[in-house]
Amino acid sequence: MKNNICPLCGHPFSNHSSKNKDHLIPRAVALWSKELLTKQEYSTLRQYINSKYNIYWVHEHCNYNKQSVLLTLSQVRKLSYPKEALPRISKMFISLNSQLNKYRHKIKQIKKDQKYRCYSCRRKITNQFVIRRINSKKDRTWNNACLVCNHCNNRYKDFAFLKK
Repeated sequence: MKNNICPLCGHPFSNHSSKNKDHLIPRAVALWSKELLTKQEYSTLRQYINSKYNIYWVHEHCNYNKQSVLLTLSQVRKLSYPKEALPRISKMFISLNSQLNKYRHKIKQIKKDQKYRCYSCRRKITNQFVIRRINSKKDRTWNNACLVCNHCNNRYKDFAFLKK
């Protein structure tokens, strides 16, 4: 979808701005939700994740700061998405409400299990974290999931050597 203003920060793109495509509902939600959802729910989620209503241009640094954070509909409505797109975005969030809530619940559970700390460095986890596989050679299952801070996400590819 075309946009001249970064929805995340509300500032216009300049000729020198580095831009990235960003998924409003992160791809990570689909990657990690397969075992949580029925086939029909998962299929619907995948269709929306890959739709034009879920992809926007954002500043590169805004995309980096957002990481794979799943915003709520009320948070999205406060951002600078084009007004004509908001009804479609609202419909997308409402249609996916149960799927997104299952994902949010799992993330909340992992945060609690990790005592709200990064799996790797044990720093306190803020709203900016990334869900990763503990062992990159194994599948994306919730038994192989951990939350890490941005710093550790950039440093490591495999967390299997760490002790819980």
